[in-house]
Amino acid sequence: MSLAFLVIVIYLLAVILLSIYFTKYVKTSEDFTVAGRSLPGIILAGTFMATWMGSGTVVGGTNSLAYRHGPWVAIIFGMAAPIGIVILYLLSKKIHELKMQTVPDVLEYKYGEAARVIGSLIIILAYVGITSYQYSGIGFVLNATLGIPTKIGTLIGAIVVIGSAVLGGLYSVAYTDFMSACIMLLGLAIGIPVAISGAGGWAAVASKLPPEHLKLGGLSALSIMGYFFPLFFLILGDQNMYQRFFAAKDPKAAKWGAIGWFFGVVVVMPLVAYGATTSRALFPNLNPGMALIRLSSDAMPPIIGALCLAAISAFIITTGNSYLLSSAVNLGWDIYARVIRRSATDESRLAVTRWGVIILGVLAYVLITYFPTVLSVQMYAYTMYGASITPALLAAVLWPNVKPSAGISSMVVGAIVTLAWELSGKPYGLASVIVAAPAAIVTLFLVNIILLMRKE
Repeated sequence: MSLAFLVIVIYLLAVILLSIYFTKYVKTSEDFTVAGRSLPGIILAGTFMATWMGSGTVVGGTNSLAYRHGPWVAIIFGMAAPIGIVILYLLSKKIHELKMQTVPDVLEYKYGEAARVIGSLIIILAYVGITSYQYSGIGFVLNATLGIPTKIGTLIGAIVVIGSAVLGGLYSVAYTDFMSACIMLLGLAIGIPVAISGAGGWAAVASKLPPEHLKLGGLSALSIMGYFFPLFFLILGDQNMYQRFFAAKDPKAAKWGAIGWFFGVVVVMPLVAYGATTSRALFPNLNPGMALIRLSSDAMPPIIGALCLAAISAFIITTGNSYLLSSAVNLGWDIYARVIRRSATDESRLAVTRWGVIILGVLAYVLITYFPTVLSVQMYAYTMYGASITPALLAAVLWPNVKPSAGISSMVVGAIVTLAWELSGKPYGLASVIVAAPAAIVTLFLVNIILLMRKE
């Protein structure tokens, strides 16, 4: 049994035991969905960071882009996060004071019940996609550490993610996230510099890269923006992050959580970019999703590599259970309790949400078998959410005079254009977000202006 495998098994057992421990704190649906609105700033910082940086960072996104195109493309892509966090920090007090549980709560507050239903369905569609590629990430780790076939490793990943989400809700997710965030920072901060040093230093690494990898990877500005904007729009409207602002014990804790998240992302994202680039220099024929995993298993001293692989596992598990939990809350709270059965007791809402975790978790497992790479499903899910939800959500929070029809039209247009562009094979090579996000924003403003003119 390898050291790396042992460390990962210990980590997974710790996640499961903590999840079981926190089940005793879950008495109501509010405990399950927003941790009883009790989270302090330091726990919030950890859960923000661990939730945001999952397979989309260490397998897809930053990792894959750095391996394919060099560190600068990955860093530009990743800059969407700190820019978005600064904007959310400025809005954190306003978001916390809404005292709601989900993003569809906000949408209904401003646009009516139809907006709640449409928003919930779009979020479920996007979040099941995001959850699905977390399973693949675990499959990659188990393949690298124990030689387990990726398909079986993906199934194991699905079981761990579903199990940890269904037990203690946001209580267990937030506190296991905090533990995982500490492992992430420690593992990558030690492991990546050691790997670069072991490869002969950055100059030696750079000499083995294709020349364009030291610039912008041979990509056009439009192509790079096609990666940047899905992430940017997602973070501005991500229900997971709003849910954590709602879960803060007070506005001050919400702000401290956002500050800790900002610094965590600023440290980790460049480490992942330079680690994956080093992997490209050392192992030029890998599946890009395996870059950081292979670097950890084959280019670091065993104990440090094991720590780094545990950090990668932490990234993946925490993001998977957070997005799965969040989509199940939409099913149990926004659709079942607010539309299907308004007289539902708190106990039945909690039961439906827990069953939602299991059902949507299984759907996510089915979905990942239909997408060829992590990066492809990641860009689809980010665009579906960012183009459909974020413009209407920000308008609901910031624009007092926005009309219900304008918000609903914007969500519908964003979702339809995203699906149509994806299904038609992305004509002219344009990423879906380049078309869908402007279409949603223009619809929002145009419909609102027409309605105001009619009123006058």
